[in-house]
Amino acid sequence: MDDARTRHTRWESGDSDFGQGDFEGKTLLQLWNEDKASRDPQVWDAFYDSIDPDRKPEHRGALPFRVAQLYDVMVQAVEAKQLDAFVCAAGVLAHYVADACQPLHVSHLHHGEPGDKGDDKVHAVYETDMLDNAAAEVVAGVKARVAELDHRDLLDGAMAAADAVVQLMQRTVEELPPEEVLEVYNRVRGNGQSAAMWAELGERTVNRMADGAVTLATVWQSAWMQGGGDDDGHIGLERCKTPVPNAALKALYDDKSFAESKWLFEMVVPGQQ
Repeated sequence: MDDARTRHTRWESGDSDFGQGDFEGKTLLQLWNEDKASRDPQVWDAFYDSIDPDRKPEHRGALPFRVAQLYDVMVQAVEAKQLDAFVCAAGVLAHYVADACQPLHVSHLHHGEPGDKGDDKVHAVYETDMLDNAAAEVVAGVKARVAELDHRDLLDGAMAAADAVVQLMQRTVEELPPEEVLEVYNRVRGNGQSAAMWAELGERTVNRMADGAVTLATVWQSAWMQGGGDDDGHIGLERCKTPVPNAALKALYDDKSFAESKWLFEMVVPGQQ
């Protein structure tokens, strides 16, 4: 995917880096869950400043706010009966929710210990090699688990969607701590590394993927319903059965003004534009 479309897919410092000054002793996850006033891009930018005022924009994660933005884009697309725009935004959103159920994306350990080049490949080995080698088990496992999970209540608005994805992150790092992924990677090197990681981490990884799939479906459905997608005469089932042409989706995706991806310092809380 184009980098301009999928910025801030990591939530750096979310799991373990503690803020300084006004944020002393708090992580971003703790702030989000304990103080709703902290659910603001400006507060997050100040948090990153407290750790390192020179930290570059690309290392200031903004995933929940991007989720909120895309939720609003989907609602507005349904309201305007623009099915192609809804599908395009929903597809972009899938990238972010997928990252939220991957433990390394919620961590400062996304590419191993900072400054340690010896474990830089943990991300690729865990997220790509391990899953590719166990593809059949992954697909079967996710399907089975999704069928077992309860349906969830629809969400009320963009920030509720953002919070749903943050809670997915919380469940992810609780069930499968990033430190454990890195520990297994470092312990088992060479031939058989992916298989060994799957043996220890596979079941919980599939759990996280299934949770992510249900969370994503809930966000999609909530935006659709909020936009009036199921209202009589609004869009209609027959139109929904007709695939949106790939060319139309590509044109929207390539349009940088559509669901524009912004850095954290450029963002605002939905509803305050």
